[in-house]
Amino acid sequence: MQIQTNWKTPQNSIKYSDFLQMLNININLPKCPERLIIVEQLENKLVISTPKFSVKWRIEYDFPADITVVKGTLNQSFNGNLLRISYKAHKVGEEIRKREFPVKNAPEKKERAPKQQREEAQEEAAPAQEDPVQKEQRIMTKAEKLLQVSTAPKAPLVVSKERKTNNQVNHKQTRTISNILTEKRVGSEQELLLKIAKKAQKQQQDRESGKVEAIEKKEQFVMQQIEAKQKRRDERESKKKAIVKRIKDKQGK
Repeated sequence: MQIQTNWKTPQNSIKYSDFLQMLNININLPKCPERLIIVEQLENKLVISTPKFSVKWRIEYDFPADITVVKGTLNQSFNGNLLRISYKAHKVGEEIRKREFPVKNAPEKKERAPKQQREEAQEEAAPAQEDPVQKEQRIMTKAEKLLQVSTAPKAPLVVSKERKTNNQVNHKQTRTISNILTEKRVGSEQELLLKIAKKAQKQQQDRESGKVEAIEKKEQFVMQQIEAKQKRRDERESKKKAIVKRIKDKQGK
């Protein structure tokens, strides 16, 4: 590393990651506009300077002898203070490793009821960048519907004993692991939506109670002002009557 004496050396660091095969360089250039930063890539070194900035920063990096920097892989970013530079690199005698990330096989889609399919299609049709208020309203609407269904009184089901026995047998025969998992998933979603709806109702009640308290406080404040005004008026009237009485008493004498 060579530093010229008429330049200032910025705070810096250089680090090689063998796991990522990356050479990372960080240079602190406080308050320097990015357009005034010059990055020069030479054969075996990197030169960073700010000749047109009020503070003349300059530093030269000699690439490590045991590291091979891959040309054309320079990547840099600047946040107003810190200049980050990275290169793809590898140790001498090695090559850039190809990283493969295994993708798990997607689970097979289960058979869904037509109503559930329509609801999922409507949810998928929602805009990707949904407004937070609209999203909250959509969730609350769905939760309120579910709450109404769950709290609605259910009529007693009258089933003959013979038919009930047959249904139980058929249900046991057709009950599979996938059906059990589906019921658990739907049940957990319903519980979650019920919790959301109950929480929203409680928040609404709290807001309404807060509004009532605010109105009561305002009415109480207004009544206090009216009473104070009436008291001052009565005091003025009493003073006037006392003055008139004194004048009449003096005239009578």
